[in-house]
Amino acid sequence: PTRSVGLTPPRRIQLSSPRPRTETRKETGMPALGRKASEPLCTPSKLGAMLSNDSLDVSDANWFALLQCAHAHEKCSISYPPVRRDESVVETLHGRGVADPYRWLEDEDSPSTKAFVDAQARTFASYMEQMVGSAKRDDVCAKLRKMYNYEKWGCPSRHGERYCFFSHNSGLQNQSVMYKQQCAALQTKHSPGRTLGSAQVLLDPNALSADGTAAVGTRAFSRDGSKLAYAVSRSGSDWATIRVRDVRTCTDLGPDVIQWVKFSHISWTPDGAGFFYSRYDAPKGLATTDDGGAAGTETTASKFHKLYYHALGTPQHVDVLVWDDPEHEDYMFAAEVTDDGAYVLLTIFESCDPVNKLYAAPLDALLAAAADARTTFVRLVDDFRAQFEYVANDGAKLLLKTNLDAPSYKLVGVDISGALGGGGGALTFSDALPESEHVLEWAQCVAGDRLICCYVEHVKNVLKQYTLPSGVAAPCVFERDVPLPSLGTVSGFSGERAHEEVYYSFTSFLYPGSAYMYEPRTGKLTLIFETVVPGFKASRYVTEQAFYTSKDGTRVPMFLVHGRGLKKDGNNATLLYGYGGFAISLTPYFSAFRLVLLQLLGGVYALANIRGGGEYGETWHQAGTKAHKQRVFDDFHGAAEHLIRAGYTRPAKLAIQGGSNGGLLVAACANQRPELYGAVLCQVGVLDMLRFHKFTIGHAWMSEYGSPDDAADFEHIIKYSPLHTVRADKRYPAMLLLTADHDDRVVPLHTFKHIATLQHLVARQPQQEGVAILARIERKAGHGAGKPTEKVIEEAADMYCFLLVNLDVAF
Repeated sequence: PTRSVGLTPPRRIQLSSPRPRTETRKETGMPALGRKASEPLCTPSKLGAMLSNDSLDVSDANWFALLQCAHAHEKCSISYPPVRRDESVVETLHGRGVADPYRWLEDEDSPSTKAFVDAQARTFASYMEQMVGSAKRDDVCAKLRKMYNYEKWGCPSRHGERYCFFSHNSGLQNQSVMYKQQCAALQTKHSPGRTLGSAQVLLDPNALSADGTAAVGTRAFSRDGSKLAYAVSRSGSDWATIRVRDVRTCTDLGPDVIQWVKFSHISWTPDGAGFFYSRYDAPKGLATTDDGGAAGTETTASKFHKLYYHALGTPQHVDVLVWDDPEHEDYMFAAEVTDDGAYVLLTIFESCDPVNKLYAAPLDALLAAAADARTTFVRLVDDFRAQFEYVANDGAKLLLKTNLDAPSYKLVGVDISGALGGGGGALTFSDALPESEHVLEWAQCVAGDRLICCYVEHVKNVLKQYTLPSGVAAPCVFERDVPLPSLGTVSGFSGERAHEEVYYSFTSFLYPGSAYMYEPRTGKLTLIFETVVPGFKASRYVTEQAFYTSKDGTRVPMFLVHGRGLKKDGNNATLLYGYGGFAISLTPYFSAFRLVLLQLLGGVYALANIRGGGEYGETWHQAGTKAHKQRVFDDFHGAAEHLIRAGYTRPAKLAIQGGSNGGLLVAACANQRPELYGAVLCQVGVLDMLRFHKFTIGHAWMSEYGSPDDAADFEHIIKYSPLHTVRADKRYPAMLLLTADHDDRVVPLHTFKHIATLQHLVARQPQQEGVAILARIERKAGHGAGKPTEKVIEEAADMYCFLLVNLDVAF
């Protein structure tokens, strides 16, 4: 349920499964909805990616000509479509009347809403033709396509004794392909021009749909590596169907088709006889998740999550219901089988906060109990005071990662034998790895008695290796730092206690990526894959990290990427990106799309690590939630002011971008300080903050924003809710709002209602003449996960053209 239920950050990294857990993969577009294999089982605070694994080829010296000087671009004539306002819809909330004249747009299947969507699409197309022209727009598309056309390698993982597995994209494939290869063949040192060689296709998602809109998300291998359970989502929806593939024959097993899976982990039993998964009941009136049609367009709230066990070779209707909770409709559940196969750990969430309940049951007893499986669980932690996530175990002694009295996280050991034996009483936790000044992002036990820990140190990853001389529940002993090629992000990791080697991948702003095999006992490091981007020279660019002071005096970090020799004369077109929520850390990652944009702009890309994120632990996160949400916007305004003061740019040349929770960020900032920005890209944003909790999984976000049904929370929310704070008396920057018809995470009605409001109150005002406020509505796409390469390129071209026009950059 986990990280998947939250909102999507700008990108997501891949970590292959270190044990037979669910894997996530780095996609072209936002991330797949599983968890990092080495990450916590079900922390809902993070999620995954947008415009990642991109490339750059700067060999064409005659690429787009740029004009650094400002010039007055031609005024555009925009005829906004008329939109009906129902002034009778006024709700009384906590004694205050709140108008909602576009509530009818919440019915996405109505003819009126469909006509609204068609009219907005025509308006955007007309604007693009008038201000850009099809030839220039197609040229940008072609350049992006050319730059993206290079080989992309995923982080390898090993399952069982025979095969290693990895993903590969030849360049422009809509979805990356999963391969299998004999481990001995894979584990050879990388050489320039390395090919797939003896690797065989295990699963090609491109064969699942003609247009690339079927994507593989959550997946997990059985312990012996002989079977792969994988979840396919269609048209970007969170709904998925699990199938099981025989690794030897590379074909699916017939009876094993699991429908209506959402926010699910997959965990196999050690004998490979079955697995645990989570799902909701099918929405009324929908037959299957596989048709790519209606599934994902509904807006009804996701309620009453359920945990099941599926035995291989049986139809879904006989799956065993392991856990549900009719008294708590918002709870979500996930199961994980421990490394030794002895226990099933049940994790229970009520929201996106990094807190959970933790129950345990002997696996044999649970399977034997069948329909009475819930009676076998013992409640280890039965409240939501902290997060407890499984790392490893020696019998009944568990190693857990927790934020209990540790906002930067630590590892604790606990013996659950007494609780399992019916002894009762509170568990005693002892520190195995105390809290550090830096954030412990994840920990993985490998190579028998070694522990690899990933920390975030001032928004960059470091890997540290420890030994476990007295078992997993006893204090760890530092052994060495694991080498990384530069300052950046560990973008993938895979390793198991049963194997002597681990694999990890790395990326940074100017480092396209590489994957390594590392042997913890000897420290030997072998380069396995290296991403080569033809023509890209990192020496032409500069990355720096700046710290600026926010409104309340807080010091906030920000990354800057720009061409070498940039003049700080205030005339540089600049794109400022932010997120600021759900404890998500925005660490450095490579994007050729970003570098293409830098060439087009001739300016600066800035990434602000504002509060609400996880860069400095739970303290940093909580400082930007609920009653403190305004701090997030203040931090972002502060980033803009720093860029202007330091001479990088000026308001007319400054664009801001954010997606999902970041869409809320940029929309709120545009309302609060419209004079500070020249253009806004608001992607799949949460914009109606008084009704977000009523649709699909929105109720899980109340831990972040507060509840509109609570009087105190309402008073904070109403002050920044983008839909309710639009200012008709101000000149707004150019704004492009983006959404998609199958986004069942942040449903499109947020964008529909907000664009209608902006066009009514702002776009037709005299001061707004020639400054566009438009919407781009994608078909057969969702919140971003699994979006096919071609759709990503087309979307990027539209966004970049919009920015170039409105920042007065000639192209």
